[in-house]
Amino acid sequence: EKEKEKEKDEEFINEANQEQIEQGSMNIEEDYEYDMFDMKAKHHQQLHQISNLNYFFRKAYGLMVALPWELTFELVMEEKMENVTHQVLTRFIVSFLATIV
Repeated sequence: EKEKEKEKDEEFINEANQEQIEQGSMNIEEDYEYDMFDMKAKHHQQLHQISNLNYFFRKAYGLMVALPWELTFELVMEEKMENVTHQVLTRFIVSFLATIV
């Protein structure tokens, strides 16, 4: 059965190659080579767009979530803690815990 499938696949490929030759593609290898480079450029462009979108949304999400909490935290620190040493230690502990989470 595998041999029959292999023969069918080869026959299909040969028919497709023959159609390309009839349509004016004289050298099939050149067509594949051109398509390879064209696809490589398209994939690079898509990857670049995805990377830029990822960076934008990560920064936007960080600003939407972290900024209000940071401002609230600053207000609480100013109102409740008068000792600078305690403020520094508290900031260090909070930043350490936020990094772990």
